Amino acid sequence: MSIEPQAGSWYIIVTCEHCNSVLYLFPDLTEGKGSLSATYLVTCPHCHRQGEYEARHHRHSLNG
Repeated sequence: MSIEPQAGSWYIIVTCEHCNSVLYLFPDLTEGKGSLSATYLVTCPHCHRQGEYEARHHRHSLNG
């Protein structure tokens, strides 16, 4: 599933350790206020590397 981020919206994201691509996992319904206590196993759609990541909150802006 691919997310097209919208400016001003909150997301849970990770950054690929291999190619530094920002990967949007899913919308952040807590708008940055919730706690994240999980590790996500993610395969990067850009470089196809798989890794375990601690996600973080991110509010998308027009500048990324």
